[in-house]
Amino acid sequence: MFGLAIVLLLSSCQKDGAADYRNEFDAATDFPYQFQMQGDGIIVAPSEEGYYVLNDSFLFFADKQNMKPVLLDNRPENDCQRPSSQGIIENCHAYVKHDPSSRPKFLQYYKGKLYTLESGEVWGKDNENRWKTMLIELSKDGSSRKVVKTFDSMPRSIAIHRGSIYYTLKNYSLDSKASSQLMHFSLKGSKKPKPIYTGNESGSQLQDITPYGKNIYFYENVGKAVRVMRYDMENGTVTRMFTNDDGKLHVMQGFYKDRLVYVATTPIANGRMLRDKEHTTVYSSDLEGNNSVELPIERTFFSFYYASGSYFYARPVFPYLLDERFKDKVKDVRHELTVYDEKYNPVSSIDLSYLPMDHSFMIGDNRYMFVQIFNNGKITMQYLDKNQIGSGKGTFKPLLETSIP
Repeated sequence: MFGLAIVLLLSSCQKDGAADYRNEFDAATDFPYQFQMQGDGIIVAPSEEGYYVLNDSFLFFADKQNMKPVLLDNRPENDCQRPSSQGIIENCHAYVKHDPSSRPKFLQYYKGKLYTLESGEVWGKDNENRWKTMLIELSKDGSSRKVVKTFDSMPRSIAIHRGSIYYTLKNYSLDSKASSQLMHFSLKGSKKPKPIYTGNESGSQLQDITPYGKNIYFYENVGKAVRVMRYDMENGTVTRMFTNDDGKLHVMQGFYKDRLVYVATTPIANGRMLRDKEHTTVYSSDLEGNNSVELPIERTFFSFYYASGSYFYARPVFPYLLDERFKDKVKDVRHELTVYDEKYNPVSSIDLSYLPMDHSFMIGDNRYMFVQIFNNGKITMQYLDKNQIGSGKGTFKPLLETSIP
C-alpha cells in the first residue's frame, strides 16, 4: 500500500504540472518523433482518433479506422476551393497561409489542440507591416484559432514536448555573428522565450530538433561538420554526443527499445565505400550516447534505418541509386524497405522503386507509415497499413493529392 501511495503521488505531481523527467516515450505528452522527416519538418500529426495532415496549404483529418481524409472545414459555405480573383483564400478553416517562397512544415497535435506555423503580414508599432511567422493553435475541428507566438523569422526547426515549445532561430544580434539559437517557452506560462544553447561558431545552424524522454536532441551544422547535440531537461546541460572529431559524421536514425539508433560514417568518396563495413553498419547506444553496440543487421549497401513499434526497418540511401555517377555500381541494389523483427531477422520487404527523388518518408506509429511525393506539379500523400506486413499485400495506397499553385 505504501508503494502504491508513492506511485499515485508521483503521478499526481506530473498531472499538476511538475517537471516530467521520465526517460521514455509517452505518446500523450511527447513529440511524435516517428513522423519527423529529417531536414524537412513534420506534416502528419497523430491523435487519439486518427491523423491530421498538412498537404501543402490545407489541413485534413483521416479517421484511423477508414483512412478517408476530409478537409478540416465541414461548412458547406466554406471557400477553401474557391479563391478570390486575386488568388486569396478566405473563409476556410483548413487553410494555412504561408510565404510563397517557403512552406513551413510543422504540424503537431497536443492535448486536444492542433498547432502549426502560419506566415502573414503583421503591423508593427511604427505602422509598417512585416511578413512574420506565427505559431497557431487550432481547435480539433479547425473552427477556432489563435496566435500563440509571433516570430521575427521562420523557425528552422520546432517541436512541442511535455508542455514546452522548443525551436531554433537565427540570432542577428551584433555579437552573435549570425549564429543560431535553441530556444524554449512554456505553453501554459509566460511566452517569453529562454535561450538554451547558442551556436559556438560564426554561421552555425541548429536544426532537426528531436525530443525523446528528458532529452532534446538537435544538430549543429558548422561548415561541413555535422554535430549531434543533446540538451538534458533535468540538469540543464548541453553536450556534444559520440565524438569531438568533425571529420566523422554521426546521424541519428531513431529510437528502438529506449535506445538511440545511429550510424557513424565518413563522406562518400567513391562507389566502393557504399558497400564497405563502415557504411553498412548501424549502432545503438543509451540515450546519452554511451555504451554503443553494433546491431546484428546484415546490409550490403549504405542504408537509412527506422524503428517503430516492434519492427525495425532499413532501405538503401536512395539518392545514390539515382545518381548517374554510381549507375554501374548499383545495378543490383533494389530500392525496397526491408522489415526486421525484434531479433533483427528480415520478415518482409516493401517495394519503393516507384518513388521519385523528391519525396519525404515517415515511418509512422504502430499502425501506418506515410510518404509524401512531389511530382508533376502535385503533392501526393500515400500510406501503408502495417497490419499487412508479412502478408505480401503491404503496398502504399493513395491518401491525398494537392496541386501546387
